[in-house]
Amino acid sequence: MSCIKSCAGALFALALLAGCATSPEAPERADPEPDLNQPLDPAADAPRVPVPNPYAAQPEPNDPATRALLDKANAAMAAKAWGKAEPLLLQAIEQSGGYSGVYYNLGRVYYELNRKEEALAQFQNAVAMNDKNIYAYNALALIKREQGDFAAAETAYRQALAVWPDHANSHKNLGILYDLYMGRLADALSHYRNYQALQPEPDRLVNAWIVDLERRMPAPADATPAEPAATEEGE
Repeated sequence: MSCIKSCAGALFALALLAGCATSPEAPERADPEPDLNQPLDPAADAPRVPVPNPYAAQPEPNDPATRALLDKANAAMAAKAWGKAEPLLLQAIEQSGGYSGVYYNLGRVYYELNRKEEALAQFQNAVAMNDKNIYAYNALALIKREQGDFAAAETAYRQALAVWPDHANSHKNLGILYDLYMGRLADALSHYRNYQALQPEPDRLVNAWIVDLERRMPAPADATPAEPAATEEGE
C-alpha cells in the first residue's frame, strides 16, 4: 500500500458538532467530514460497492529518496507534529516534481496549523495535479463551507461524486450541506439514503437523520387530506 494513499488523512479529524439543530428532538448533525481521516485502504469506506475508487489506481512517487521523505512526513503527521511535517512535504514536492497526494497532505498540515488560505491553495493544487483526488475535493468543500460559500462547497462535493459516484462520505457530506446549510431537504434526504445504501450495516445516526427529515418535509401537494377526528356530540 502506498505511503500517500494508505495514510491519506488517517489521523486528521475535522468533524465539528453543528450548533443549529432544527428542533430539540432533531438528531444532532456533525459538520461535513472532508475525508481527511480516511481508512488505511482508500477503497475500503464503501465495502459493498463493486466500482473501485479511481484515485486508488493513480501513480505515486516510487524513488527511494522521495519515499523516505514521505515516510518521515507521515510519521510526523501521525504524531501531530505539523510544523515538522511541512518542510518534509515541501522537499518531497521539490524532489518529485509534485504528486497530488503530497499536495493534499501539505494542505492537511496547513489546515491543522490554521493557515486556511494556504491549505485551500494546496488542495487546489492536489486536484489540478490529479482530478480524481476525491479526498481533496472533500477538503476543498469543507473550507468553502466554513467560508460561507455553500455553492462552491456543493460544486466540490459534486466533483468528487462525478469521479466516484459510489463514494459514501461524499454523499453524507453533501447531504449535511443541503440539510443544515442550504435548506434543501429533499436533496439531503436523497444523499443520506445513498450513503446508507453504501454501508455494510445501516448507520444508526444517519438513519435517525433520515427519519427526522421525513418528518420535517412537507406533504406532497396531491396528498389526500386526513379525515377529521371523530368527536362525541354533546347532549
